[in-house]
Amino acid sequence: MPVALERVFPHTIHRLCLWHVQNRYMPFLNELYARFEEMDFKTRFQSIIHHPLTELEFETAWSMLLEDFHLHDNITLDKLYGIRKDWVPAFF
Repeated sequence: MPVALERVFPHTIHRLCLWHVQNRYMPFLNELYARFEEMDFKTRFQSIIHHPLTELEFETAWSMLLEDFHLHDNITLDKLYGIRKDWVPAFF
């Protein structure tokens, strides 16, 4: 889709829908939500991606999330971070 959009609408910026991104990764996120329920991982994760942060604030909050929950090697969060500029509002 991004390639087609770039060809047809060269000056358009393609973004991913936050809901679709989360929905795609929901089984993996639900595992994290359950594993860290007592530590309120879900609230913290949702806060980082939903609140109007600057890019620097997002980067700092994301790093702190990984550090606090010891998730530096989590494949799902790594994939989400890799495409952050396409779906995290801080980068729009």
